[in-house]
Amino acid sequence: KATVSVLNCLPDDVCERTLTVIMGALAGVTEGVLMRQWRRAWNACQTVDAKLWAKLACMLVALLALLGLERRRRCLQRQHARLMLVLDFDKTITVNHTDGIQRRDLEQRERILGNVRDPQFLAQFCAQMVRRGHCIGIASYSDHRQGALQGKALVEEYLRAIFHPEDYVEFIPDAHIQCWNPDYAASPHASDEEGKNLHLRRLQAAADVQRADNMILVDDDQHNVNQANKEGFRAFWCGDAGFSLDYLESTPELLGLLFGDGVCMPCL
Repeated sequence: KATVSVLNCLPDDVCERTLTVIMGALAGVTEGVLMRQWRRAWNACQTVDAKLWAKLACMLVALLALLGLERRRRCLQRQHARLMLVLDFDKTITVNHTDGIQRRDLEQRERILGNVRDPQFLAQFCAQMVRRGHCIGIASYSDHRQGALQGKALVEEYLRAIFHPEDYVEFIPDAHIQCWNPDYAASPHASDEEGKNLHLRRLQAAADVQRADNMILVDDDQHNVNQANKEGFRAFWCGDAGFSLDYLESTPELLGLLFGDGVCMPCL
């Protein structure tokens, strides 16, 4: 507003010539030429018959425009980077907690689907993410008991039911399922204090995701969410709602990250 008020004090012909020169210099700004174009605009501005303060005011307009373009370019880069959405299993995908196990006489598909919040949405959502070049992972804890489906085998049984008749591996490869307790990870750094961070680091390596902030966790445990955010990942708490269409629509920041069409939430 201050710049506009200053320009309004200048003769129309001076304003018009100055802004024409600057906008011409700004035309075609692309990656890698930010400062070069800024210098061109400044040099071109020196040829205009206007007072110094008028030139500076016009250059402020140019600089702000360039900074806006650069910010949008970086935003687009983030949007087109490969993302990995990591879903917790119990009470995020499922309605009730499985405690990491399930008796083998409950393997029927109908009973499994009865414990999934929104199986049709989940299958369609995962397919859409993969079509966009992103990937899906699952990070869960596990238990070990005889005579029961457990850990990764339990998660895989659920995925077979959800994606039936298609092969779930097409959407969630074997390496993208990390299902174990930190105590069983044989790592000196494993600790409950880390939440799901060790799971996330392994998934990041398996999916070859370059940046930690391109790893997005959705979990019903606030502790896991907090620890992931501290580590530089992005994490969202789904609470009792679990991961469903209603939850996604009520979480605009997550929706913008996944399907923002080139505009991320901080730029809106």
